[in-house]
Amino acid sequence: VDHVALADRTAASTYFVTAGALGLACGPLIASLLDRFNVRFEWRLPLDGFPLGNSVVLMMYQPETAPGWIMGGLWFLSLLVLFFTFQDPLLQRNSTSKRRSSSDLQSSSGDSSKQRAAAGDDCGND
Repeated sequence: VDHVALADRTAASTYFVTAGALGLACGPLIASLLDRFNVRFEWRLPLDGFPLGNSVVLMMYQPETAPGWIMGGLWFLSLLVLFFTFQDPLLQRNSTSKRRSSSDLQSSSGDSSKQRAAAGDDCGND
């Protein structure tokens, strides 16, 4: 089932390809800016008596890992936006069609019983 109207498919495809090209162009730019600032930090969990040292590195941020952390953050942000804003069009369409079909059934069953009564047919028996 397509969720993009036939008239809007070319525009949707254009936006999709444009977003991909923008990501390919801006990704190396952002990586070079992060490398230029040379930000480094670590979050450590202090452990007394740990056999390999006195702490464990929980997170390490450096120019080599910065693009991964940024993409992870952007994907997490995208997940949050999707979680709070997504509405399934099939569920909406099915719920409205079920309401319509049940009201159609009621009206059509009422019409057929009236037609049978007018024709003198009781319960469909001959």
